[in-house]
Amino acid sequence: IEKQENIAPTILIVSHSDGVEVQDGYVENFRATVADDDNSFEELSVAWYVGEDLVCDWTNANPAGESTCEIVLEDGDSNVIAEVRDPVGAGGRSEIAVSVLPTEAPIVELISPSASGNHYSDQLIQFSALVSDAEDDAEDLVVLWTSSLDGELSLDNSINSNGEISDYTYLTEGNHAIELRVEDSTGKFSTEEVVIQV
Repeated sequence: IEKQENIAPTILIVSHSDGVEVQDGYVENFRATVADDDNSFEELSVAWYVGEDLVCDWTNANPAGESTCEIVLEDGDSNVIAEVRDPVGAGGRSEIAVSVLPTEAPIVELISPSASGNHYSDQLIQFSALVSDAEDDAEDLVVLWTSSLDGELSLDNSINSNGEISDYTYLTEGNHAIELRVEDSTGKFSTEEVVIQV
């Protein structure tokens, strides 16, 4: 009986081209196709790496001969690798270079309350700001107001399409360090602070 030689599987990243530019911190959906002359697709397992770091562990290819992996690339990452193995351990790999473009933190302009205004514990105080981001729509930013005395403030933090935030609440008597924190979809954030007397 002649021993039939095992043919190594092959893999090709098809979702992105070599040298692709991607933005720092955003999810990218990578996809690769596999092929093997002597094994079915479901018998092939695929793993994904960024550099030497495993980002999607070994899983079987789907019945269509595809493997997918969601990857968040960061500044400094330079390549994505997909590796395939068959049941006897023969393998192949596909590698592409990536160029990661840095993204910006949100821009925050705190309008009110102001340090010079008169504020009273029995009167509503306005909290307003103007926010924007180079990559995200203003409405997608996450806003948090806090006070050094009263903690997280219960305010309507919805942002209109012009990037404006405005709402009113009461503060207790005393000196408050008010902080406005604005975060974008990649986790980058900016803060603005004002100290007021109530």
